[in-house]
Parts: sequence; C-alpha cells; structure tokens
Amino acid sequence: MYKYNKRWTKEEVNYLENSWGTTSIETISKKLNRSFDGILEKAKRLKLGGCYASTEYLNVNDIANTLKVDNHTIVDYWIGKCGLKAKKKRLIQLEQWFINPNDLIHWLENNKDKWDSRKLEQHGLGIEPEWLKNKRKEDSLKPKINSKWTQQEERLLISYLNIDKSKEEIANILNRSKSSIQRKTSRLKSKGLIHKNALIRWTKKENDFLLECDKKGMSDKEIAWELGREPYHIIDYRRNLRRKGIYKGHKYEFMKIKETKEMIEMLKKGKTKKEIAQVYNVHPQTITRRIKRYKEE
Repeated sequence: MYKYNKRWTKEEVNYLENSWGTTSIETISKKLNRSFDGILEKAKRLKLGGCYASTEYLNVNDIANTLKVDNHTIVDYWIGKCGLKAKKKRLIQLEQWFINPNDLIHWLENNKDKWDSRKLEQHGLGIEPEWLKNKRKEDSLKPKINSKWTQQEERLLISYLNIDKSKEEIANILNRSKSSIQRKTSRLKSKGLIHKNALIRWTKKENDFLLECDKKGMSDKEIAWELGREPYHIIDYRRNLRRKGIYKGHKYEFMKIKETKEMIEMLKKGKTKKEIAQVYNVHPQTITRRIKRYKEE
C-alpha cells in the first residue's frame, strides 16, 4: 500500500531531487512507496519542473526505452521523415542523436498516429496532459501493436528464413506485420547474422506500389520505408524490372519535375538560386536550365 498524508523525510526528498529527470516516476514510486500523484505534487512544490526538466537533451535510447519503440524507428522515421527535431553530437568516436524533451512532447502531440500510448507507462513523460489522456483511451480500443524484437524472435526469424518460409508465413507465426519482418531481416543482414543472399520475394502488390510511388516522385528512401525494405532493394529491383522489359517508368524524370516545381516555389518565396542550389546539391546554373526546360515543356 502507498503512503498517504505521510511527512516526507529528508532522505526521501534528497532521493526525489537526485532522481528527478533521470528516473521514471514509476521507479521513484516503487522506491519511496508513494503514489504517482503524491510524487508529482511534491515535485511541484519543490519546483523541480517537468520529469525531464534536469535533462537538456534525451538520447535515442532514452526515448526508445520510454516509448518502447525501436531505435531505428526514431532515427530513420521520426527524425528522418516525420520532422522530429534533433541534434547530432559526437561523443568519443560515435555520433548520436539528441532530442529536447519539450520538442519530443510537442512532436508526440502532433503525431499521435505514429506511436502507441499503451507502451508508455503512466507519467512516463512526467506530465499527463488532456491530449495524452484522450489518446490513452483511443489506443485502448485499438488492436495491440508489437513491441521491440526479443532475441528469441530474432532466432526464430533466422531459422524460418533458412527453411525458406515466406514473409506472410513468418508474419503470421510471429504475430507481426510483413513490413516489420522485412525491416528486421535487412537489419540482421547488415549485422552479418543472415546471409545476404537470403531474400524475401517481392509480391505483385509491392510491385504495383513501387510503380505508383515512382509516378509520385517519391525518393527511394521513402519507398523503402513504406515497403519495409532497404533503399538498395528498391534500386536493384527496379533495375531487374528494366532488364526484363517490365519497368516502363521514368523515375528520375518524375523526381526532376517534382524538384523543379519545388525550386520555383522557393524562388517565389524569396530564396536565392544559390540557397536553393545548396538544398538540392546542384549548381545555380542547373536551376536556371531546369526551370527553363520545365516551362518550355
């Protein structure tokens, strides 16, 4: 049973102050045998700020452990594609991404469809605003989404690939999505745990999706994420289709048209050709030629 209306001891206050911002409220609650509300109220009186107030930046591992998601999801998808603000810093010999806690909470509020609140322990972010409470109610009605891969699941995936089971079969056995199976396969290949020749075959649905994405001018990285594959898979598969005479698309022409339209919009907003050239990594004269050719066509 939690302590109620009990005076805080000096030792408890010291532990709360030293743990705030680096230890979850659930852990503090268990350690002090006090309720969440009691801890939050005391932290408020001590003016400790938010749960992560003492932490200027969170690293990817902190967020992954708090929200129970894969590190690659945060780096490749949330930061790389969905606009989560982050800074890359070099620590010793490695570069790591760091996120401001306030930026994280703001992003989570505006991207509710990209994460599952059921994986976040109560007060895991230090605050429980109204939007988070509503999301918890909505998520409770949805089918459960799988958590991080366990070592046992990885071993099973490797064994199933060795006996040539299909992506659909493996997905059903492990109760995961097909894209999740494909992504994990790619990552295990990069670690050398699966032979590079191990291949999950393309389906007709994926083939049609690729052609549709090319027409929209999507990048290979964007297509790869949507299909749960690596960018080089997209390049190789498109090349194979072209060799067989099946692929009739003009992927790079679509991309050029899309980029040229973006360049024209940027010029209208007052950007210089030199600034635009830096964004697209081209020479300023290239911008002039591409816009001229686009208007002529």
